[in-house]
Amino acid sequence: MAKGEKKKIEKKKTEVAAEEKKGLKAKLKEFKGERDAALAGKDKKKVRLARRKMKKINLQLKRVTVKAEPNKTDEPKGEEAAG
Repeated sequence: MAKGEKKKIEKKKTEVAAEEKKGLKAKLKEFKGERDAALAGKDKKKVRLARRKMKKINLQLKRVTVKAEPNKTDEPKGEEAAG
């Protein structure tokens, strides 16, 4: 392999069951409640822990979500406007 060439590594895209996604969202809602209670009680340590857990779950949600590919049309939009 030449010096300037890069290896192309294909990543597998996996789809996640809706139940798993719902479970993560339920946990997120639970931690939001914990955070709100800690904010009301002015407990900095519990607030920090709840926010860290929320961030971890948000990252998991982003990983499991498969992004849809954009729709490809035959004609570009620029030609429709010009014609």
